[in-house]
Amino acid sequence: MAIIKLDIDLNHSYIKNLGLNDRICDEYIAEFILTRKILLDIYGIEIEQVNYRKTEHGYHIWFNVKNDLDNETIIRLQFILGDDHHRATFNLIRLLLDKDKSPIFNYFFTQKFKKEVENNEHQG
Repeated sequence: MAIIKLDIDLNHSYIKNLGLNDRICDEYIAEFILTRKILLDIYGIEIEQVNYRKTEHGYHIWFNVKNDLDNETIIRLQFILGDDHHRATFNLIRLLLDKDKSPIFNYFFTQKFKKEVENNEHQG
């Protein structure tokens, strides 16, 4: 069993903040999930369960699959399925550098978090 997580930046918050109905985003995500299921089927991946939730910037989607997948396959599938491409790049770098020996992922996360804190301090 493996989990394939996707970060999709379909920002319903922007739509809602403009006073528009963001329900269409749920329709887009439902269709997105359906097409990802088709792609996974093409690759011979058997889906056990799909979960998703809204986030501040879009959606997180988890595909629980019955197949045992190695890290390289999961990263490749995340990219093919449309995961945030910046995240896909970081995951690929981690794979290439051997994530157990490299702090690269934590470095990028730390820099992103630091920038968000600085931006919030300037706004508040």
